[in-house]
Formats: sequence, C-alpha cells, structure tokens
Amino acid sequence: MRRRGAGYDAGRRFDDGPSRRVASVSGGPVGTDNASLRPVAGAPDDIERLLRPFLDVGLDGGIDGASHGPDVARLVVQTSGSTGDAKQVALSARALRASAAATLARLGGAGQWVLALPAHYVAGLQVLTRSLLSGTSAVRLGDHADLASAVGVMTSGRRYLAAVPTQLYRWLADASDAAALATLDAVLLGGGAAHAELLTKARDRGVHVVTTYGMSET
Repeated sequence: MRRRGAGYDAGRRFDDGPSRRVASVSGGPVGTDNASLRPVAGAPDDIERLLRPFLDVGLDGGIDGASHGPDVARLVVQTSGSTGDAKQVALSARALRASAAATLARLGGAGQWVLALPAHYVAGLQVLTRSLLSGTSAVRLGDHADLASAVGVMTSGRRYLAAVPTQLYRWLADASDAAALATLDAVLLGGGAAHAELLTKARDRGVHVVTTYGMSET
C-alpha cells in the first residue's frame, strides 16, 4: 500500500521568493474557520481560496488590481527552522507574484502544477501562486493514490512539479511514477542540495530537473 504524498521532509525549507522578517503583521486577509493567511494555515483548497483575492488574481490568471490598492498587506509563513529556530516571515502579494512570475519565465511559461509540498510552507504556497497566475489550479497529490495518477489528470499545456530530493528518489524507484516525471516540462527541485547521482539518474530517465534553493527569509 502506497502512502499518499509520501516523501516530504518536514525538516527542510524549499523555495525562493523575496520576503521581510517581522515580529508582527497588520493588514491582509486573516481567514475564517481553521484557514488563515496570518499565519498561513489550513487545507490547500482553503489557502487557495484566500490567496486569490490576496494576490488580486482573476480566474484567468490576470491581475485584477482592485482588491487592496497599495501593496501593504502581508501574509505570514513560518520557516522550518532547519538552520535554527523557526521564524515567522511576512510576504507581500507583490513579492509572491514577482517570485512566481520569475520562476515561470525561467521554466518556459505559464502552466499547471502538482502540489506535492505542504501549502502552509513557502514552497507549497508558491506552487499555488504560480498556478493562480497561470489561470489554473494545482493538482493535489494528496487527492491521488500516487504521483502517476496525479500527473494523469493534469490538463494545462505546460506541466510542472516542485519537490524535494527525498521525493524524487522515491518516485524514480517506481516505474510508473518515473515515467510520469518524464512527461513533465520541469521538476523544480529544492529543499537542500541534490546529490549528483540523483540528478544524473533523473536526467537519464528523461526527467527535466531544475535545481533551486533559497530560504524564505532571503
């Protein structure tokens, strides 16, 4: 029996994006029930529902530009604390959009993503952000039995995945998952240094790996 979404290493941080470390934050949607953007918390569907108006993103991925006016609102994510104590980091909508747009430009353009990382950490949050800017919704890995099944329901022209090395190791060990990886336009790999052996193995299997590393405070 394969566990859904297996392979996430909660002890690491994953993604890029400019930010500002703060002690307290004002402004921006807090959320309802158990979902929130200050700090980011909740199920991916709920976080995405709050994220769209925060980013001023329309259904087609365009920027509405009417929800907030000056870009002063901040959401708050907590770092994993892998290099010390966990910290709360405030991110503006402008910073999230700029980071997402730069990543999409580097990878070849707008597309749909598989969400294989927790949405309350910056890496998973940026998967949702990139998807919204592309006018799509990320496919939730946790809603499917395995990676191959998740990739199989993707509908957008360009298709992407963000992951950590541990996940990539496990997927490459499974024939159907490895084949699914090879159909993606790019696998954004972060969360720590990837061994050359892993990168070689992935590329030998036809997987387009793009390595990245950037703490959420920088």
